Amino acid sequence: MESKITSYLFYMGLIAAVLAAILTTTVFRSSFEEQRLEELSGTARLLAKSYERLDDKQEILQYADESLRLTLVDTEGRVLCDSDTDAAALENHAGRPEIAQALESGTGRSVRQSDTLSVNVYYYALRLDDGRVLRLGIERDNLFHLFGQAYSYSVLGMGALLILAVIFAVVLTKKLLRPIKRLAEDLDGLSPSPEEEYKELTPFLQEIQSQRLRIKSQMRTIEEEKNKLS
Repeated sequence: MESKITSYLFYMGLIAAVLAAILTTTVFRSSFEEQRLEELSGTARLLAKSYERLDDKQEILQYADESLRLTLVDTEGRVLCDSDTDAAALENHAGRPEIAQALESGTGRSVRQSDTLSVNVYYYALRLDDGRVLRLGIERDNLFHLFGQAYSYSVLGMGALLILAVIFAVVLTKKLLRPIKRLAEDLDGLSPSPEEEYKELTPFLQEIQSQRLRIKSQMRTIEEEKNKLS
């Protein structure tokens, strides 16, 4: 019984720890991704200011790096330049979700697989003052690499919770069973109205006391009958 209760409590703690880790990870990842997209938005606005000062607008690509892809698109969706691919080899981008949103409302964002790079990419697009659209992209794998550093702490936290769950299960089980063990060790000292034990045990103790009294009464009756016969 004790091992079963300990197991049940442990599994409850395990499930709680796993659910907490999943919830924390999901919320953290969502918050982290949103923060990164906001950073892309800020970077796009800074690049837009630099774009205005450039004589050759395609020089905006100088601000790209290994993790940041830049694409400049005209008002019709034609790619003017791209930091990762030859613009001439790229099809019209007017149908890209982030480009379409930017052309219509000024900004756009999406998370999808790049047709060119075949990897998942976070895109943020900003319509410039001349009507063109500057799109920034960062590979999702890069985000998850950064997120993975924080994820390791989540795993360690879950491990600590599991250890606490084991300790809690053992301690709580012993505490729960202590009154019952005392009753089992001292049946003669049973009290129908225990003060230290659980109040829920009162009906159980009263029934045991009643049975003990009936048994004693029956034993006395049998003993008296034996004495009469002898």
